[in-house]
Amino acid sequence: MRLLLFLAIAASLVAQETEVRNPHTTPADIEAGRKIFRSHCAECHGLEGLGGRGSNLTTGNFFHGSSDSALLKNISEGIPGTEMPGVFFSPAQVWQVVSYVRSMS
Repeated sequence: MRLLLFLAIAASLVAQETEVRNPHTTPADIEAGRKIFRSHCAECHGLEGLGGRGSNLTTGNFFHGSSDSALLKNISEGIPGTEMPGVFFSPAQVWQVVSYVRSMS
């Protein structure tokens, strides 16, 4: 019985740590993400992602989460208490922006 309980807890912990990976990482996806970034994100983050009103995106470390899933959430939903708004793009388009942001660092 203890072994069964231990296995259930271990399986639960592994499931919690499973990271969502970006399915849109091809060169074409990165280019599409660049176009979206330049037209919708560069006003605050700068054309090269070096920051301004928005944070510097070229370091690869992000205060509100650096995982792919955190970036997807922050871009899609915005970041409460900051100037970062959510966007109304499809999940595929947001993943493309994530790929482009990753390519900056």
